[in-house]
Amino acid sequence: MSNRGKIQLNNRLPKFIKNNLFIIIVSFITAFVLWGFVLASQNPERTKTLTGIKVTFEGEADLIARSLVIVGDRSTILPDATVYVSADLLHYANLNNSKVTATVSLRSITGEGMHTLDIRATTSNGTILKVVPSTVTIQVDRLTTKRVPIQVEYDGELSQNYWHSEPVLSKTDVEIKGAYSILSSITSAICKIPLATRTESFSNAISLSLVDSNGHLVNSNLLYGDLPSVTVSLTILPKKTVMLDVINSLIGADALKTNYEVYYITVSPATVTIIGEKAILDSISRIHLEHLDITGASKSLERELKLVIPEGVTVLEDIKTATAYITIQEKVISKTFESIPISVKNLGRGFDYTLSTTSATITISGRISVINKINRGDIELYVDLKGLKAPYTGVLPISVDLGSSSLLNEVTVTLDATSVTVTISEK
Repeated sequence: MSNRGKIQLNNRLPKFIKNNLFIIIVSFITAFVLWGFVLASQNPERTKTLTGIKVTFEGEADLIARSLVIVGDRSTILPDATVYVSADLLHYANLNNSKVTATVSLRSITGEGMHTLDIRATTSNGTILKVVPSTVTIQVDRLTTKRVPIQVEYDGELSQNYWHSEPVLSKTDVEIKGAYSILSSITSAICKIPLATRTESFSNAISLSLVDSNGHLVNSNLLYGDLPSVTVSLTILPKKTVMLDVINSLIGADALKTNYEVYYITVSPATVTIIGEKAILDSISRIHLEHLDITGASKSLERELKLVIPEGVTVLEDIKTATAYITIQEKVISKTFESIPISVKNLGRGFDYTLSTTSATITISGRISVINKINRGDIELYVDLKGLKAPYTGVLPISVDLGSSSLLNEVTVTLDATSVTVTISEK
């Protein structure tokens, strides 16, 4: 066709479509209706593949009634199935997993052991062509019950400023139910009590975990029925460590025998830990002891004294008494003697000596009864020159003699000069 002819044809087509548009639309609708009528009247079958179909057991109540039970975790025993369904055109579009049921019947099982059973699928929206997998193998065991003791464990710890009581459980053991082969390995039920961040008492139901003889957790899905639980009551209170006050328990500490005094006081234990409501604990800085009268005493004492425990407070260690040790002794005084002459001992014949200091001041401290016996004339200060010969110059210590070595052991001596320079020369 020449270019001119093509141009003429192209110019005529829009006019043709425009002039016959109604006829074209009517023809299209008629064809569509006719095609729909053909499909509806013929209603051809199509195959649809549905994956992830959940499989369930049927007749398990009858199995339990025969004292039999399936061994294992259902989530692993029963696989999801793939089901091939043939459906006509009218049902095909609405066919989905919810329209298909897949079950395994347990009604044929009469005894323990391994059983291979068919997986059957049903639907009201078509015909089941195939189920994959088509069978499942299960183990059936004797259904039994067992009682196991409950053991308490703690999850975390309380703050160091809080205390908790021993837990009170609603029961000490629990009954579990399931396959004999599973229950025979279970030795105890663990009640794990959460403590972290707790500051108040509680009473809650806590689910139990089951463990075998090796301490390994047993999957609760292997049991028949719900996981057992126990109600736990636990008291949580603030705690505080305080001193025991024995000093303020003493009566007559300033009225001892003349010239005697309380030298030292200790108590055992020195502290106790108390528990109670926070407002009460905040008002307590120490725990007092019962009064002890030491009027006129001149000897050290050791006494068991009762604790005076305020209302609303409990001593955590369950201590009711403490041992008080009161050391009583004579008062200690000091006496000073000035310008006590310093002499020499063991000077060799034919020698003479000079001292850089010829006298010293001495202070003697000790018990009153001892110090009062010491007079100036009892004190001798000296330098020992034994073995020294002229010419000699050196620094030697100043020694003290109170006339009795035992007396010297009872006192403390202080000199204002502890040594002196000695010069030895020939006469």
